[in-house]
Amino acid sequence: MIKYLKPKQEYSDLYDKTTISYCRDMEKLWFDPKHKPPKHKGKNLSKRQLASLFEFQLHFITGEKYLKKEEVINKWMQRDEERDRLLEETPPPELIRCGTCNSLMESESKHLWGDKDDRVLFFFVCPNKCLHNKGVFDNGEVWKSTPTLCEKCNSEMTREPEKVKNKIAITKYICTKCDHSFIDKFDLRTKKEKPDPNFEKDKARFCLSEEKGYKYLDFKRRMEGLSEIIDKHKEKEKNKDLYDKVGKLKKLTIPQFKEFIVSILKDTHYSNLIFDKPDMDRIVSLSFTLEDSKTENEYESSANLKKLLKEKLKETNWGLMSEGINYRLGILSGRFRVYEKEDDLVKLIK
Repeated sequence: MIKYLKPKQEYSDLYDKTTISYCRDMEKLWFDPKHKPPKHKGKNLSKRQLASLFEFQLHFITGEKYLKKEEVINKWMQRDEERDRLLEETPPPELIRCGTCNSLMESESKHLWGDKDDRVLFFFVCPNKCLHNKGVFDNGEVWKSTPTLCEKCNSEMTREPEKVKNKIAITKYICTKCDHSFIDKFDLRTKKEKPDPNFEKDKARFCLSEEKGYKYLDFKRRMEGLSEIIDKHKEKEKNKDLYDKVGKLKKLTIPQFKEFIVSILKDTHYSNLIFDKPDMDRIVSLSFTLEDSKTENEYESSANLKKLLKEKLKETNWGLMSEGINYRLGILSGRFRVYEKEDDLVKLIK
């Protein structure tokens, strides 16, 4: 039975071959006289400029190929491992009978079938050696070969038994209606791959070593960091008014904020303000309770306090939590939160 999963080195070698082939094709597009070389501002580049620009582009191409190598190899290996598992674990269909003598047939071999390799095709032979063997899929469906049609009259053609001469398989097809026939030849000899004299040289150029790969990764991270800084600068320029407002906010610590809230409520009918211990989690929050000695309407009491706090908190880096203000029996409660990061403060102002 065919084993699809191979040693990891074979996948690594295959990936290197595809990388070399891709980079060679790119090089042809740049330097082959049959192709028009890229221009800069509508002008042709000198050979030196062209070579320099290509090496610059090649730096990114080979770097990205290196970064994706392990991921692609793992996908290839996982795919072949799943193929082996499917082939190994799928049982043959039962009660397959010979079309000639009606004897139970025996499963001789099995193979994966289809573009997605998601079906197993079993080949059955008759124990009485009848010539009509069967191909049957794992779900019991009988495999049917696509008939060869005559190119003259479109009728189905028969074929004579295959003959092998000098490792060449020869099959003769004969039309069942007219006198047309043809011979199909298939070379069974293993073709040796021609040696590539430039392979090792190009592998050194296009397939990065681990050291060069880490250098490219470090370079990419620095470039991405620089890109984020530039994007942030552009965003600040675009929303200058918002960031100016952020700069004018009162950035209050927890003790300063407590004093600020006390000063807001000093001349109101809200009293006995109590703060709980601050919650110093990812979002710093501060719970509170106070009393309303005058307002008896639940909605009016909480709405008035919420309106007062929201108006005054606009000057600071603090805000009410989304649950708002709760009222029960003259006691109001809620939570404040602080906005520490600049981006969060921009969202707060928006």
